[in-house]
Amino acid sequence: MGALLTLMGAVSFVGYLIWLVVRVRNWDSKIPPVIGMFLGLVMLLGGLAWMQEADRPGENGSKGVSAEQDAPKEETDATPDGADSSDDSQGTWYVDYYLDDFQQPTGEWYITAPAFPGTFNFHTTRNAELTVEVRVNCYGEIAFLLYRYGKNLEESIGAEQYYITMRTSDGTDYEMTGTLYESDHHLCIDEEYKSIVLETMRNGGTIHFYVEYSRFQGTNFLFSIDTDGFNDVYQAQTGG
Repeated sequence: MGALLTLMGAVSFVGYLIWLVVRVRNWDSKIPPVIGMFLGLVMLLGGLAWMQEADRPGENGSKGVSAEQDAPKEETDATPDGADSSDDSQGTWYVDYYLDDFQQPTGEWYITAPAFPGTFNFHTTRNAELTVEVRVNCYGEIAFLLYRYGKNLEESIGAEQYYITMRTSDGTDYEMTGTLYESDHHLCIDEEYKSIVLETMRNGGTIHFYVEYSRFQGTNFLFSIDTDGFNDVYQAQTGG
């Protein structure tokens, strides 16, 4: 919306400027094109302001809807009745469970850890606050939940591809891709790369990730995760 308003304002301003030149040459009244130029300038500045504010948190630290409200219901942390997730945890990594439509825990588990810090860049925003939740679930999916400003979940109106570079603790880089699917907040590692990411996580140490949105240059995310203790939880949960 902001981009459309900016474009309309710029086109209107230029159009009325040309009209003003014609009026001056014909010794006609200059008031109508001047008024039009003013209105076009207002639209242009309004569109730019809209685009700049679109990615900033509002007064309550979000874009009008908190990440907690906006996140799918199954993303709420929970454990089955009578179970304690700390029983399955080793270090910072632990087992948790997805919720159903009644906000009750299901048998579908995932291994996760407290959110890791990072930074992101977007338009004129540079090195802004990012927090990242990592999930490895019972289906073998490896996913990141990216929270801009620590609150606003990265989301997409359709399936979007991201370019991912993983740097291991020994300095080796791996190029891969991930997909953020429609109506979902999980940026999933694509199928052909899951085994190398899982193996790297099981080896322990700090792993660095650089994630870039494929459609817009300049939109990227940088974060690191400490995988020490992950393998103990993974083995206890899967038996392998």
